[in-house]
Amino acid sequence: MLKLSKYTLFQKHHNEYLLFNSLSKAFLGITFTNNEQKNKINVLINGGSLPENNITPELSTLIEQGILTNLSPQDEDKLFEHSFYSNYFSNDVATITLAPSLSCNLKCTYCYQSGYRTNTKNILPGANWNECVSEFIKKFIENKKIKKVVFVWFGGEPLLSYPLLKKFSDAMKCYFPDKSVKLKFDIITNNTILNNEIMSIFVELPIESAQITIDGTEKCHDSMRPYLNGHGTYKDIFLNITKLLNETKINIAVRFNLSLENNNLKYYSDFISEMTKNFDTFIKNNRLRLGYPVLASDAFVYKNPISLKEYSENFINYLRILSNAGVDRSQTFKYMPPFCTTRNCNSLVVGPGGRYL
Repeated sequence: MLKLSKYTLFQKHHNEYLLFNSLSKAFLGITFTNNEQKNKINVLINGGSLPENNITPELSTLIEQGILTNLSPQDEDKLFEHSFYSNYFSNDVATITLAPSLSCNLKCTYCYQSGYRTNTKNILPGANWNECVSEFIKKFIENKKIKKVVFVWFGGEPLLSYPLLKKFSDAMKCYFPDKSVKLKFDIITNNTILNNEIMSIFVELPIESAQITIDGTEKCHDSMRPYLNGHGTYKDIFLNITKLLNETKINIAVRFNLSLENNNLKYYSDFISEMTKNFDTFIKNNRLRLGYPVLASDAFVYKNPISLKEYSENFINYLRILSNAGVDRSQTFKYMPPFCTTRNCNSLVVGPGGRYL
């Protein structure tokens, strides 16, 4: 018997149902074309089930997208656990996050690292950071028989330390030249620092993907993510995204952190409109990915977090805004567990002074 997946959320709007499955990341809208279809959907929405021997094209689509299932809740949970934990135990893959300094050129209102910068040990990489870290990681890769390594440049703002990180990354490429170990380089950056030398690193290394945060349109973003001197960063970030997309092959994921300052739906809608207006081609070819807002929570020490209840009530509206803007669903809801790069058995974080986690 077919029934609504336990991971399917729905919202009725006039003569339409919006359906989102948090396991498959499918997001669909159904408009009723006849009473028979409407009755079948209502049976499922109200907790009922339908026989599998009379599947209409509409129901077939819902099955393919995971909205409907014949699995028991327990079997769905097992499917989720397999998907979520499989990356934890990938023994031949490693993710190594490199943060030689927590120094930053921004003063974000919700920064969880600000308290750590009072200690100068967290601002400077420390003597022989490159040599010590290089030797340690070479042995780590060889001893664990790693076949693929993803290096993530992190900070503070990692591009403040780009000469050091480039020297380290070049050393890794020279040490593993025969492709027996596949190396990939990514970065999490505020994207305010970009010059010709850094652009050449993005191309030649290359840095394959970047996560860049923009917290709304210009006025809203600048109030939350200003430079140390209080000046706005939005225009610089926007310009540098344009340069990266036009002059490199990098893929960019834009992150939107949600808090009381920017939780008005209009802020998010205007932001998505501005991004699609300026980067439509890159959004369509998946070079630039837009997602729903990331909830501000105590884990990030936000000063003005919104409640989970408020976030969940608006979530379907975030999805609708993305869908109406033509953002490809397969990219919007792409799920690559585990979300945190440090949550598998071969993950490392290398901090200032060469400290390992």
